[in-house]
This record gives sequence, structure tokens and C-alpha cells, in this order.
Amino acid sequence: MAQKKKSADRPEGLSASLEESLIESLPGLVVLDRDLDYGGQVGIDLVAADQAGALTLVLLVDGEGEEPVLAALDVLAFARREQLLLERHLGQASFRGDLPPRVILVADRFDQLLRERIAPLGDVRVELFELRELKSAAATRSYLVPRGDGAIEGAGDQSLAAFLDSLSEERRPLAASELAALDGIALDPPRAGAAAQIREIAASAVPVVAYASCNPSTFARDARTLVDGGYRLETVTPIDQFLWSAEVELAGVFRR
Repeated sequence: MAQKKKSADRPEGLSASLEESLIESLPGLVVLDRDLDYGGQVGIDLVAADQAGALTLVLLVDGEGEEPVLAALDVLAFARREQLLLERHLGQASFRGDLPPRVILVADRFDQLLRERIAPLGDVRVELFELRELKSAAATRSYLVPRGDGAIEGAGDQSLAAFLDSLSEERRPLAASELAALDGIALDPPRAGAAAQIREIAASAVPVVAYASCNPSTFARDARTLVDGGYRLETVTPIDQFLWSAEVELAGVFRR
């Protein structure tokens, strides 16, 4: 599974070989940084800008299971959320912030199930490259072989549902039918909110929902879904708990 890595965890010389192979596979790629630890579940092995200037984040992963897919989404969310921070760290002119970031997953081999899990993610820019090493009397070289783009254009909500359905049971949102026996629900999601789970709650008959949020924008989006589903927003309380910060927490109660 994709686990948080340090450069010392990788064989000597792999990073240089990977950079050479990436530049060969993606002409115009400019490496900006290496081994970026942003506090997530995995480290970002290479940070680069592609020929168009789009931020390109490269992860070395195992090629099976669902962890690499979730790691890619986590990294993309970080890049979009902290664009200004990355501009300060890498240099404002190092990449184009108006272009969506892309993530490249690199593994020795990707299994079919992982490729199927990435395929429904719509216009999310996740790409797969397999690392191949060829040895001969002349030289030993590593090559990156593209294994298809993770994006299917125009796939929309149906493809998101397909991705969610592909996850193991503990990672899927609970269906409305599974919520039927509950007297109440308490949620405290990450900054991205809980759009998939909120849709199921809105379709359920659960009488009360308590929702804590660290992002007023995604709280408002999810609140709209609940209200459209028949809930009313009974109370909402802003909590300014971080001194010298613009961050605001929210706590809301919905009833039907």
C-alpha cells in the first residue's frame, strides 16, 4: 500500500533515474523540488511543472489496492487548497496556478482493479506510469511506460458513484437504507466536506444531523443538499477558535 515515505526508504539512485525517465516521457517537464512532506499520508517524491506550466506531482506507490487512488486525491486536494502556499514555497513563477494540477502515480506495475478504480474519476488529472528497467551489456536504464490516463472526459456524477462503489466497505458512504435505524448522525468531515455521504443522509429519514465543519464553503454546499432533501437548519454557530487566523469553524444542527 501507499505509505508515507522518506527518501532513505528508496534504493540509491532511483530518484535521479526517475527524473531522467520522466523528462524523457514528458518533454518540457521541469523538476522544481523533491521529497515534499505536506503532512498527508504519503510524501510527494517529485514536484515539477509540465510543458504548459501545470503543477505536476509525482508519487511512487504500490500498484495495487485503493490506497494509491486515495493518496492521489489527497495530494490533488492539497495542491488546490494550498496553491498560494506552494507558490511561496516553490516560487510564484515556477508554475501556472490557473491550470489544474496533475498527479502522476509511478509503480512497477498497476493491477487491473486499481486502473478500474481510477478510470471513473471524471476530469481529475491522475495518470499512471509503470517503471521498467532494462539491462544490457551497453547500459542499465529505467523507463516510464504510460498505462492510460485516469480521466474519462464528461463522466460526471455517474463516474463518481462508480468510484465510490469500487471502494472497500469501510470507505464507502453509508447508504440511506443503512441509516434507517439511526436516531441521529454526527459528522466532522475534512475541509472537502462530505458530499457523497450527505446525499445519502438527505435521502434518509434520520431525524437529526449535527455537522461540525472547518470550511464554511463546503458546509454551505452540504447544507443546501440537506435542506433540499427536507431538513431545516435549526441552528448554526460560528466558532473563531484560531487566534490571528482567518479560519472559522462551524457547528450546525439539522432536523426533519
